Amino acid sequence: VLSVPSSMLEAVRPDILAFRKRTITSGDAYDIEKLSIRGPVTQKLEKHGGLWTVVEPTKVAADGDAARRLAALTTTVNPLRFVSPQAEAKHGFETPFAVISATAAVENFDTKGQKDQTKSRDIVLQLGAQTNDRLRFARLLGKDQTVFVVGPEYEEAIRTPFVARDLLQISETDLVRLVFERPGEKLELRKDGLGWSAAGKRQFDAVHFKHLLSDLSAVKTVRAASFDAGASSFRTKTIVITATLSDALEKTSVLTVGPRSGDVAENGYLVRLSGLPVTFVVPARLVDELVAFTEQ
Repeated sequence: VLSVPSSMLEAVRPDILAFRKRTITSGDAYDIEKLSIRGPVTQKLEKHGGLWTVVEPTKVAADGDAARRLAALTTTVNPLRFVSPQAEAKHGFETPFAVISATAAVENFDTKGQKDQTKSRDIVLQLGAQTNDRLRFARLLGKDQTVFVVGPEYEEAIRTPFVARDLLQISETDLVRLVFERPGEKLELRKDGLGWSAAGKRQFDAVHFKHLLSDLSAVKTVRAASFDAGASSFRTKTIVITATLSDALEKTSVLTVGPRSGDVAENGYLVRLSGLPVTFVVPARLVDELVAFTEQ
């Protein structure tokens, strides 16, 4: 009498699903023109001229790399294993964890090889309940209702808004005024010719300030945290930065830095930009340096 692991039994069980081809969708991610996600963060994206834009719940530039990754995951699905030819209650598709829809452009050609018209093809992937190994049951909507299991990359890909990571950058070239405010502290700096001067003839470290300007002009967020401006999360304000660009541009932006984000590993602060209903996370190093600069 021998004891064998269940994984070995699954491998030799004479089930038609055991030997099924692993790639169940195959396509080019470049052909995807629309993405719709219902789940942890509900949002819609569209691609125009090769550039991705979030169109719902607000219109804002998208993180193109993240959008392309999701498009690739949807156009080419490689299940880790197959589970059942039909869904059961335990698979969790009655109230799915998430639904990912992708619309691909499909070009049709006539008999002479000339492009006739462009149609669209929809791919709809449902993510259901968690498996015992904390992965997700999944299925494609269509004629084939086979249930399978996908890796963690699908859930990870849709956990946050697909918002571009460079939206908080301040143009150093056009900047003419910066105001840093903390509880009980305010530092106002104005561009004076080729240099900068502080209101009230206050002294400041010009070299340190130059480095901070460079960081502010190139800052990239860790991630977009939510599409909610999160007013309740900003009752405690770490620092508020008001940036005024040249008179010709007539633009003033306000960056409000709130408390640290809840994720200790990412080591960041929550930030929001005036006029944009999105909460971001920025690296703690930059915020800590800004606070230290105003304390001088």
